Amino acid sequence: MFFCATFLCSCFSFKTKDKKGHVISHHFGYTRFEAPPSACKNTEGDFKVNDIRTWGIRISRGVGIGYSRERNEYIPYDCRLVIRVTNEEQMEKTQNLIKNLEKEGICITVDENK
Repeated sequence: MFFCATFLCSCFSFKTKDKKGHVISHHFGYTRFEAPPSACKNTEGDFKVNDIRTWGIRISRGVGIGYSRERNEYIPYDCRLVIRVTNEEQMEKTQNLIKNLEKEGICITVDENK
């Protein structure tokens, strides 16, 4: 009975690896998965950012109860500089600034929690 109540009223997540080597993330309960705006200039590969927030019980790198936040940034190999800004307005201004640069490998992402 305790396990059922804990499972239904909490949140936990964990990652596993399948036979092909794929990493799989498991989330149970309330989880907020957010992909903030991001952009790169002249890079090969994708610049991916995700922000995962969970409330309740979390099983990942140990066991925790309460609020948890995890931010992952997957940066392309040829990206030389990552700029974090606090909102989309700053992102637009930064994109306009780097358009005129002849440099390559510049990535921008929004991180409102800086």
